[in-house]
Amino acid sequence: MLTFTIKSFGCKTNQYESQGIREALLRAGMYETDSALGAQLMIVNSCAVTGRAGATCRNAIRKARKDNPEIRIILTGCAVDIKEEWAEKMEIEASFKNADKAGIVSYLVRGCDDQPEDRFAFSINEFSGHTRAFLKVQDGCDNFCSYCIIPYARGNPVSRRPHAILQEATQLVENGYTELVLTGINIGAYNYKGLSLADILIKLAQIPGLLRLRMGSVEPIFAGRKLIETIAENPVICPHLHLPLQSGDDHILRTMNRKYTTREFLQVVEMTRAILPAPAITTDIIVGFPGEDQRSFEHTLQTVRAAKFSRSHIFLFSPREGTPAATMKACPQWETDCRKDELTILTDNLAAEFAASQIGKVESVILERPCDTKEGKFWEGYSARYLRTLIPATDECIKGKLINVVIKRANGSELVGEVIE
Repeated sequence: MLTFTIKSFGCKTNQYESQGIREALLRAGMYETDSALGAQLMIVNSCAVTGRAGATCRNAIRKARKDNPEIRIILTGCAVDIKEEWAEKMEIEASFKNADKAGIVSYLVRGCDDQPEDRFAFSINEFSGHTRAFLKVQDGCDNFCSYCIIPYARGNPVSRRPHAILQEATQLVENGYTELVLTGINIGAYNYKGLSLADILIKLAQIPGLLRLRMGSVEPIFAGRKLIETIAENPVICPHLHLPLQSGDDHILRTMNRKYTTREFLQVVEMTRAILPAPAITTDIIVGFPGEDQRSFEHTLQTVRAAKFSRSHIFLFSPREGTPAATMKACPQWETDCRKDELTILTDNLAAEFAASQIGKVESVILERPCDTKEGKFWEGYSARYLRTLIPATDECIKGKLINVVIKRANGSELVGEVIE
């Protein structure tokens, strides 16, 4: 029977769908290996969010061909949907769009890809290699930010049936996953016959045995009072909100076609802190977007200081062919690099301040793996506020176990605690 390996690139949604493909192939009687070297088939689940992402996929395919000249390769994901030129030139046996991923199994088993388009075709039972499981609830986006290709690759927003979400979540919890992470392309836009993301969270929080429920990125325009109050009223839902800022300057936000001002963004932050106790608020920021000058960058620094993010992911602007921003005049590279360095210093300091604010508090931690440090043997996991936390290793430490920890100190953005007996 066929031996396969899957290489997944990009977002949490891709990772979820790769797991769905994996389980479907295993059910069909195929065998998995973790290397292209020993595989007859490699499925590449591609990302196209940047040109660099495409290069990573190409390199993976070339390496597989070099290591194993006879390997069959199937390409799926966003590179297929936007008809990436490189994807059409590579030696690929077959390609499948995002909505057609379920057709991969039909193609391999029956020699045809007669599966109807279905962006929620998969239902997973596990999440291989992880202590927390991703749960896809939504797909697609129609925000059309000027730098982003994803609306062209993933299509308009669609929401998964609540029954299917709850059924899969229950199965994952029964299989030992005590923390679930809701994922999608724009999960804040979830709307199934009037049911919102907050309504789904309430239903999920009632599943017996579920210890933690976490959300992926939520666009600021969807982070309303109902959602924040839902988090506050349900202890299972982590007090952690990822709000992508992208820029702290109103002119740049308009150029990006973002749907809020810096004032509106900070109002969401203020409301969140007024409702939730010491929430973790994380973000994404793009540096060097076309039109960014020193004045607009200073505005970003001011906004970041005001928001006091607990963690920030900083990205250098990368022009994506096929988007409006790709035709705009780029910022000088040396300016972009300097700004990234300055912003990184600020966000690292803010992350350290947030971590230090946790000292003396009791936090829940789900153990993930043992680790050795200069101070000895520890176990690591993440707190409800998504801070990496270390505790001294004992015989009671078990992967996936939730424990209560009193935080003793912080090393930068990392916590060190002791188990409460």
